[in-house]
Amino acid sequence: VWINPLDGSEPRPVTAFGGGVGAYWWSPDGKYLAVLADPAEADAAEKDEEELEADELADPTGAAVFEVPADRQDWTVYDRLEQPQEYQQLWLIAATDSDDPDFEPRQLTSAPMHPYHVAWSPDGATLALTYNARFSSLIDEEQQIGLIDVATGEMETITGPERHSSLASFSPDGSQLAYYTDRDEQYRAYLNIKDVVVRDLASGTVRVLTG
Repeated sequence: VWINPLDGSEPRPVTAFGGGVGAYWWSPDGKYLAVLADPAEADAAEKDEEELEADELADPTGAAVFEVPADRQDWTVYDRLEQPQEYQQLWLIAATDSDDPDFEPRQLTSAPMHPYHVAWSPDGATLALTYNARFSSLIDEEQQIGLIDVATGEMETITGPERHSSLASFSPDGSQLAYYTDRDEQYRAYLNIKDVVVRDLASGTVRVLTG
């Protein structure tokens, strides 16, 4: 991502991820970007452990063997579960260095979460994140919405897995959140008609706007 000033000065890059950026969302005050980019590399200890596990799962021919964890042996398609580095995570980066010159990029989500979409609250204090709790690019996965505190990085999930919820948007005053959710619990997302709902963030009350 580059910023091209309208005063005619030179464009400048504001991201430096080796694998590029999949999407970005500019904060209301223009100071930060929430971006989807490759996760940070594991430290040396984690790498050694991962390599050891890979050796243990290798068969005599040298081919890699992926063993499905017991807690994931359900209907999920394991298309890329064994390659977590393929899934971008959510980062917070500075769009300008004039306000906080010491700010370092912060990774806000990590494996096995698969983030999709972000909306900033009007005051810039909260991010509404659409995500899958498990690695998958499938449309019928359990999409949920979480609210991330920008200052602390802590997330509160506000929708359950029984209905897919996605693409949240804050009201202008930041008190409410609109998003899509499945109309019926009995069908997967690709068969399900969506409703638009509005959630009052103070009380948690949800209103369905579509009939």
